[in-house]
Amino acid sequence: MSFSVLILSKSVYFEQALTGFETHGFYNPEICRTKYKIAKFKLAEGDEAGGEQLMAAAERMYAELVSSYRRGDTLTERDFDNLVFLHSR
Repeated sequence: MSFSVLILSKSVYFEQALTGFETHGFYNPEICRTKYKIAKFKLAEGDEAGGEQLMAAAERMYAELVSSYRRGDTLTERDFDNLVFLHSR
């Protein structure tokens, strides 16, 4: 299986998860993390516009969820992982 096929198949699962999470308002941490993950996939696929748009949305949502976050701080995958319980990862 090629790298691009692997990214595409994982991206599909994250897209499906995002749709499920967005139907319920109490999944905001999961929505934020999933948007970040999809943004990373889109950037890896070369979809700069889509990736940057989702990354910006994830960062805005992160700022709403984490009061200690200051705009402009560098966010890592660990920051987004820390938003959700282990069973949601």
